[in-house]
Parts: sequence; C-alpha cells; structure tokens
Amino acid sequence: MTTSFAKALNDAIKAGKINSNFRGVALGDSWIEPMDFVNTWAPYLFNTAEINQDGYDKISLWANRTQAACDAKQWASATNFWSITESVVESVSAGVDFYNILDRNTSDDLLEEKEIAQFVGNQKFTSQRFREKHLRKYAADPLALYMNGPNREYLGIIPDNVIWGGQSNQVFDYLSVDFMQSVTSVVDELINSGISVNIYSGNLDLICCTIGTVRWMNRLKWKNLSKFWSSPRTTLEVDGVIVGFKQTLDNVAFYTILDAGHMVPSDQGEGALLMVNEIIQN
Repeated sequence: MTTSFAKALNDAIKAGKINSNFRGVALGDSWIEPMDFVNTWAPYLFNTAEINQDGYDKISLWANRTQAACDAKQWASATNFWSITESVVESVSAGVDFYNILDRNTSDDLLEEKEIAQFVGNQKFTSQRFREKHLRKYAADPLALYMNGPNREYLGIIPDNVIWGGQSNQVFDYLSVDFMQSVTSVVDELINSGISVNIYSGNLDLICCTIGTVRWMNRLKWKNLSKFWSSPRTTLEVDGVIVGFKQTLDNVAFYTILDAGHMVPSDQGEGALLMVNEIIQN
C-alpha cells in the first residue's frame, strides 16, 4: 500500500491539490510482486535447511498453482492458493515462522497435509489462515495495547464496539482481489518522478524474502538498474559490528538488514535506526 499512497500523494502535489514537501518513501519488506516471493519460498527454505526435497516439491506444486491463477488474472483464486501454499510451507517445515525463519509456530493451528487440499476455493479458509498467521501474531503488540488503552481513554470518543485492529480481517477480505497483483510499475513511476525510493529487506524474513525482493527489483524498467547493481556495496556498522549492507545510485537505495525478519525495527533496532537516520539525512 505504501507505493499506492506515495503515488496518490505525489500526483496530488503535482496537480496542486496538496502542498507538501514530499521527498521520499521507504519500502520495507514490501509485498510488491507477490509471485516473486511465493516462487522463492521453496528455494529459500531449502537452502537454509528448513525443508528437504520432498518439502521443496510440495511447496512448488502449490506455488505453481498460485502462479497459474495469477497468469489467468483469477485474483481471488490466486489469493486462496497463496494461503494454501503458506499452509503447505508450515506443514512441511514443522511450523517455520513467516516473519522470521529462526522462530517456530508451535501452535495447534498447523494443518496436516491431507487437510489442506479441501480448502481450494474456500474464501473463509483464506481469511482464517490470514488471521492466524499475520494478524493474531501481533494482536497484543505495544501499538495495539496503546491504541486500545491510553489512546482510547485520552480521546474519549471511540465507541465501545470499535476496537483498534478489529477491522483488519474485513479489510483483507475486501482487498483480496488486489492482494496478489503486482505494483512494480508503481515503483518505477516513483523512481522516475525523482522521489527518493528506499528499499529494505530483513535477511531472515520469509514472506517477503530478500531473494524475492531482488527478483522484483530486477523487473524494474528503471534505465539505471544495471548501473545500480554494479555500484559499490557498503556496510552498515554499529559499534564496529556489521548489521547490514547498502547499495545506492541516484534516488534509489537498497538496504539488507542482517539478523532481522519481516519486522526489521523490532528484530534489529540499532541497525534499523542507523538506516532511518541515513535515509532522513539524505
């Protein structure tokens, strides 16, 4: 969504509808080209010893079905197959965590392989699995506790039946047709408009794994893409310890943050702060 918000804001500024000194955007472990991630889950997990060849083949089977649905522009089906592919990943990897492969989902939510295929075309299943894997995990994070606690009390106007985050699943249902569609072209638009585009990826993230990020970046039609990849790669260091790498050219920067998953700031706070300060200063 960051890309769409950035484009809408930039377009409004150009049209004179909004007066803002909009300078740049950060795309952190962003779901830009969904199939570039889904198609790299199997090789990423295989090469980190999280799965064996049998697991690789089972994930690839459902990834291919997801790809076929995308190719046919059957977006609702693609989202359903994506969710099933995630369930297969959990099943064959003994619950590897999508947000950080060093973690494990040890709950009773893991499905047996024989249970998975029955959910083809079942939107209720897709929503349920999305909620279990990507919403419930952070339902009690500090932001949610603050919004539903001190902030609610301070404002004093929020109805009792309105809960921060309570609409997340309905929003996902509504946007499920958009979820598997590419927005790489929007990133190109932002780059070509001169906006600072900062891309970052935690090397332990699975859902938006780094190899998938590199793959979608290689789809960019940006004229200086080849020069970008041949530009110097520098280190990010905190107290002499390497916490990440950076490549920059013109108005594009790519940060790889080490020892971090999908939630880079919570996994690698010092490295994330260093990156944010660099982005702001530049």
